[in-house]
Amino acid sequence: MCAQCFLVQPGVGFYGNQNYWLRLCHGVAPPAGKRADVRLRGNAPGKRVLSERGETGRGFIRHPITTGLLKLYEGITISHVRPLDSMTPIVWSSSKGVVMASYSQGDQRIILDGGFTRLIPIFWKKAGTARLVSNAAAWLAGKDG
Repeated sequence: MCAQCFLVQPGVGFYGNQNYWLRLCHGVAPPAGKRADVRLRGNAPGKRVLSERGETGRGFIRHPITTGLLKLYEGITISHVRPLDSMTPIVWSSSKGVVMASYSQGDQRIILDGGFTRLIPIFWKKAGTARLVSNAAAWLAGKDG
């Protein structure tokens, strides 16, 4: 179901967590039209604030989606992404699993994010969420460069 969205819109973000959203996001397939095993798994506790990834294996890398971030709230509960080789892991959770990954080829872009709960309004002002969302929207629209 989610993979069909990618056929209509060149940039699509999938934010999932909990069982219902996980089922919807299974099978998201970069590049469009080719089935692949890209999944969000689990429902792990989060509640931590991450910083740029270092030796700990936790945190985020420098990427247009993370531009300007000093800290990032990972979410109340998180799911881990099992990205394809063609995807770029961007955020690793406090438990060191990939929480956000991206795919970009030509004008086709995908973000798969297992930190959906950070988008709940009461957490909107938590470490970096608003900036992450605006950066992600710009990146998906190809306005990052």
